[in-house]
Amino acid sequence: MHLAGICRAGIVVVTMRLWIAIVFLLACTSEEVRRPEESLTLFLDLLERSRGDELALRDAYGLLADESRAGLTQRAQRAKTLSGGDYEPWQMLVSGSFRLKMPIAERGGMRSQVEGERALVTVHGTRGQLVTVPMLWQRGGWRVLLKLPRIPGADAFGTLSP
Repeated sequence: MHLAGICRAGIVVVTMRLWIAIVFLLACTSEEVRRPEESLTLFLDLLERSRGDELALRDAYGLLADESRAGLTQRAQRAKTLSGGDYEPWQMLVSGSFRLKMPIAERGGMRSQVEGERALVTVHGTRGQLVTVPMLWQRGGWRVLLKLPRIPGADAFGTLSP
């Protein structure tokens, strides 16, 4: 085999490895999560990684229920109005605000109760603490339903009241 054949073979190998990596990444980021506990675990892991990784924060936002996403969009619009800055809805997931404040028990740490398109995931802490997280089946997967407090001074449409 001459030099041109070796170079072509090397390019083919690199191209094949690149395609394998792309397929692997697409499979890993697939929203084919079937159990509510898996979606919640992924959401919490992404929030943990988001401290220095805005892409992880955006991915965590993607695991939110539509109602929660709408609330964060409203907050981003209000922040833009008040500050003149450019904010994205996922940037409203403030670091530390939506994290569990307890270590999760290793055995039976999360259990879900599913009723149709709704689920409650009960998270058990290592010291007996309990947190219940509501989930909704939307867009082909289980989504975290964050209960966001009402924005003071905003009407039902998210605009500022006089």
